[in-house]
Amino acid sequence: VLIPGYSSRDRPLLKAIISLPHLENLCVFDSCWSNQIWIYLVSSLGPRLRGLTALQGRRPLEGSILREGIAPYCKNLTTLSIPYIQILSGPAPVLTDKDLIPVIKACHELQNINISGQRLLGDAVLEAIADLWSLQILDIRDCSLMTGQSIKGVRWQSIQRVRMSGCDISQEFLDLILQAWRSTTLHASRYPTRSGLSHTTMRFNSVLDFIAD
Repeated sequence: VLIPGYSSRDRPLLKAIISLPHLENLCVFDSCWSNQIWIYLVSSLGPRLRGLTALQGRRPLEGSILREGIAPYCKNLTTLSIPYIQILSGPAPVLTDKDLIPVIKACHELQNINISGQRLLGDAVLEAIADLWSLQILDIRDCSLMTGQSIKGVRWQSIQRVRMSGCDISQEFLDLILQAWRSTTLHASRYPTRSGLSHTTMRFNSVLDFIAD
């Protein structure tokens, strides 16, 4: 369900959305919802919600929504996309490590995370993400506080792509990503050949994105 420019005054529509029996993925764009409305929505959808995309506009997604709504009620999320998008005269990023970490620790099945532009998030969030076994796609572009310097290992078993332009990521963490990706690739191909290994090298060049595209 895609909800553009939704107003908290439209409660009948909100209740209709919640009543959809097969709703699993929700995308909200430029919403003026209050924190209470957000928490009511995600708590009502609860474990059946698998994907959540919130594109901030006039009112950013605030930390209490993650801590009090998403983390305790939406533990089956596989996709979380909450990028910060700079708009003229729009609000600044507000999410901090203490807001996002409870969600990451509660949602063990996360496969796709987009937190690009959330410039207040740092290495504590990246360390929590490193523990997600099922992670496939990670977008941390313009999260300038993230370096990965203190992270000693990643548990990713299915990593496919990491986008990190605008971050000062350490070489040590880049090596960990490469190691996880190689492990994923070799696991998928039990009997690599000479040509297969060459193909692996070529594919890895497109896994890490260092420039915006």
